[in-house]
Amino acid sequence: SMVNDYPIINWSERPARTELIKYPMAGDKSHHVRVGVFNTATESTIWLKTGIPVEQYLTNIAWSPDDTRFYFCDTPERHLRVYDYDAPSGAISNRRLFADLGADPGNPDGGTVDCEGYVWNAQWDGWRLVRYAPDGTVDLVIMLPVQKPTSVMFGGADLRTLFVTSAVWDLEAEALA
Repeated sequence: SMVNDYPIINWSERPARTELIKYPMAGDKSHHVRVGVFNTATESTIWLKTGIPVEQYLTNIAWSPDDTRFYFCDTPERHLRVYDYDAPSGAISNRRLFADLGADPGNPDGGTVDCEGYVWNAQWDGWRLVRYAPDGTVDLVIMLPVQKPTSVMFGGADLRTLFVTSAVWDLEAEALA
């Protein structure tokens, strides 16, 4: 594996012990990224080519409602990127910048695309969710009571409920109160 070992402490055992896991940190070597789309009708997988560099840290993938766009987050670069996508063949092309966080707080993390084609993105260390219009401009910012939102997804019977996950990793006690 190209990914370095990352130590974590297993506190559930007595005495606690350190375990090594593979976890790509921003700026470190990563696995060569492969994204597969499984077709339930044909029971086959189409492997997408995400482009150069082959070592990327993709924290989110999502498709537009009409299956013509493929989105992903390039966390180390603080970018959301988009490709043109051909659903029948699984071909992706025309990689380009969708949104650049620039000086905005946080880093792009998990997200989803709503039925209107707007991209929702949780922004780690940014205390917020951002909704991007289909052209990549910021449409809405929702401030959250959590520092590290990790992902966002619509759910419920009518897909009108917005679910947000968050992390507590590396937070001080006062941030958890």
